[in-house]
Amino acid sequence: MMMYYEKCREKIPQIQALAAKWNFEDLIPGLSDYDTRFIYSDMTVDDWCRASMAIGDVHLDICNKYPHWARILEHLPGINITWSEYMDEKLYYPEFHQWTIYRSENPVELKRSQDYLANHKWDQRDEMFFLKKFLTYYSPYDRKIDPPINLKEYENKYPLHSRFMHYFVPPMQAAVCIIEKKVICGKLDSVLAAKKIFPELDIFDELLDVVERHYEALELYEEPEITELDKRLYDALTVISRKLSNHLTVIDGAEHKKPFEWKRDVSSSSEPSFLTVFDNTKWARQMRGRLHFYANSPEHFDSQLCIGVELNRINRMFFVVPYTVYGELNSGSSHTDLLQVVRNLSGHLLTANQANATIKFHELTSQTHQPCDYKKAALDIVDVYDDFYRGLYRLTEKINEILHKGCEK
Repeated sequence: MMMYYEKCREKIPQIQALAAKWNFEDLIPGLSDYDTRFIYSDMTVDDWCRASMAIGDVHLDICNKYPHWARILEHLPGINITWSEYMDEKLYYPEFHQWTIYRSENPVELKRSQDYLANHKWDQRDEMFFLKKFLTYYSPYDRKIDPPINLKEYENKYPLHSRFMHYFVPPMQAAVCIIEKKVICGKLDSVLAAKKIFPELDIFDELLDVVERHYEALELYEEPEITELDKRLYDALTVISRKLSNHLTVIDGAEHKKPFEWKRDVSSSSEPSFLTVFDNTKWARQMRGRLHFYANSPEHFDSQLCIGVELNRINRMFFVVPYTVYGELNSGSSHTDLLQVVRNLSGHLLTANQANATIKFHELTSQTHQPCDYKKAALDIVDVYDDFYRGLYRLTEKINEILHKGCEK
């Protein structure tokens, strides 16, 4: 990935650090994609627009040249932030503790950021972040949720990798973080920690053994063994949830409630905040380049499912959430006609082009597309994306301004 990083820096010199989620040993050869994160010096909205397509082009070029890297290159860097955002207390994001920074061009900012995170004491934001993660994954394994793509000779191993590392470890790790009141970076490190907390569960030894064998566990590939594995994993999460209930402080009476009740309480406790908006819109910075890559990907790269994933979430993340928050702050009502909000902002906060692009973005991302039309839909979104993103950038600035003034009163 150093070649990838260097080629991106040639195009966008503001990129100053290469990071990725988890520890290096958590990346399973042939099965894991590479969850890249870039950290930048200060960026303008024009810089973000330019960076998105430049990185998309680099991604596409490398994917064309190195077909065997298709799995690693499943997506562009997910979170792209500046050093100042990385260390901004009001934007604190617990996942930062789970990043490994592999290279940095700015040792001063790197040291400052490391000190900032090292000195950050566990608080309710951490607990809420990891509780939401636990609740997102707490359910029996859904066999339709994580189909294998771009895996070639490793495809037969993916059902086990998906179950263990994608859908069991994340909620287990989240629970361990809450119980220990500290963020554990690595997936495998969290399994070792869980073994100590839950000595009655054998699933951790089974997981470590299967991963160590690179999923050469033919005894688990067929029925009824795979169904029995699903049951063992969910039963373990149920045991974990019972112990977790005694460590929750953000849910009143959590020890007397079920996880579905926790989820209801968490949903009802949210209120408009800049962090709510930022947590969703920071993913928007690379989305034009990501969709550009998917729509133009080579034949050896299966992008259909990847586009479908984005089409299912970016309307809510980049349109519904920020414009709902703005509507609530502006009118005090959560039942606002969001398209009317956009029209009212046209010629004021948004230019006419930005407002029109926002409406078009909403139309494209809220309708149901057939898989055969995914690439066309992605290209249509790419065409309007820069003006849409410029409007989103102005909107988030305005939300921050409104909330900042409210805090000063």
